[in-house]
Amino acid sequence: MNKLDSCDEVEFQYSRFSTELTLKFLQTYREKYDDLTAQKFAKRQTDAMPIPEYISYIKEFLNE
Repeated sequence: MNKLDSCDEVEFQYSRFSTELTLKFLQTYREKYDDLTAQKFAKRQTDAMPIPEYISYIKEFLNE
């Protein structure tokens, strides 16, 4: 039987991924906008991202 990660580990890794993705987008927007506006744009970009693009970011995260 394969070893499966615990629920806590899965949640932790997902939170880590989400944070890193948001920070990546935030860095781009901070160059052009104030911090609050940059945060809104970064969240909106993550929320509106097409699923195939989101999956590619997940794969990239898992390969790090």
